[in-house]
Amino acid sequence: MIVLPEAFNIVGEYYEPTKRIEPDASVEAGLKRLSDESRLCFIAGLVNCEGHFNEAVLIDADHRQVLSRKTANDGSVCYQRSSVIG
Repeated sequence: MIVLPEAFNIVGEYYEPTKRIEPDASVEAGLKRLSDESRLCFIAGLVNCEGHFNEAVLIDADHRQVLSRKTANDGSVCYQRSSVIG
């Protein structure tokens, strides 16, 4: 298992004060492929491309499971706060 940092799929400044930066969907696809090829699993902090929730996600080949969602505001405009955890 490899644990990756929060907002791993954000390219650019996480605390950009003027606009939300879109997450890069190819990052998660690459992690899925690497997981399948290497037989490793990842826990990655990803900003969901659809709902823009900041999530901790388990990626194990074709299996994807949201472990938790960030509910607090840390000052970044890159994600929406969630009222639901996981």
